Amino acid sequence: MSYTGQLIGSGIVGKLMVYGRRRMMMIGACIGICGHLLLQTVSFPVWIVGHLIHGFGGSFVHVSIIRFLEESVPKEIFAPIMAMYLVGRTLAVLAGSFTTTILPPDDDIEALEAN
Repeated sequence: MSYTGQLIGSGIVGKLMVYGRRRMMMIGACIGICGHLLLQTVSFPVWIVGHLIHGFGGSFVHVSIIRFLEESVPKEIFAPIMAMYLVGRTLAVLAGSFTTTILPPDDDIEALEAN
């Protein structure tokens, strides 16, 4: 569901980019935080809405960063910088996903208290 929010947000942020890259990054971060707060609930419909909102806000940040880099990095090194940004972003998502494999199970109270 997060990808649906990203699809919608990417189309909208392109039009709103005229109001400033920094402003769009901040608005996207605030929207993403609201989405993450909704993800803390146990209600499945609210969880789905939280994913939509998180994806919407994340697309604001992602598109704004790409445009910001395009305008501030010299053209000669733009391609390697973009490649590093996209690989770094992907590795960060993978690292976040893999942290769940090293954490103890939720029902192992002793291991949770030890950490």
